[in-house]
Amino acid sequence: MCVRRISGGGTVYHDQGNTNYSVFMPRENFDRDMSAILVSSALNSVGIPATVNKRHDITVDGFKNITSAKGIDSVRSEVTNLINYSPLITHKQFSDSVINKFSSKFGPFKNNINFSDLDQISKIEFTQDTSTLNSYDWLYGQTPEFVFETCLELESANLNLEIKIVVDKGLIKSISIDSKIPEFQLNDLESTANSCLQGIHSNFYWLLV
Repeated sequence: MCVRRISGGGTVYHDQGNTNYSVFMPRENFDRDMSAILVSSALNSVGIPATVNKRHDITVDGFKNITSAKGIDSVRSEVTNLINYSPLITHKQFSDSVINKFSSKFGPFKNNINFSDLDQISKIEFTQDTSTLNSYDWLYGQTPEFVFETCLELESANLNLEIKIVVDKGLIKSISIDSKIPEFQLNDLESTANSCLQGIHSNFYWLLV
């Protein structure tokens, strides 16, 4: 699943075993350090010696294990897994510990909100927001221009084709094809490729990978 968050920021890959959490509260009440400290304290309570650094990252022995989205340039950092410090820790243990720490700070709260609990107006807004976040235009349509390069091997002709695809705002802008062999003229092939593919959704190029 690919999800583009409204807050922006760099790409994050969530592997199996990863726990992703979000803190929802009025903007005027939000304190990044306080939230990080509460989560760090939750880790301490399950035997993991976590601390918070100046970038609001939660670290153990200097390694990042939990990061906080923030509107500044990313800095590459070495990361680690909680299981390295607590082999038996589970997603539920971590989640319960975090919930307990936030509850002790802000008071008890309902853990789960179901769609059926929402009023009719909220249901309509939720459905509209979900539709927008799942749309191609939202996920890919605002992507800056980039160049995708790949190599297509034609075994029957003993020929390798170098293909460059320029993509802008999620659509194929142009395609260039080169064999690196002067006697192979690929102008017609390149022209046909551009005629057929210019302006279509760029997810087509994954077929060439």
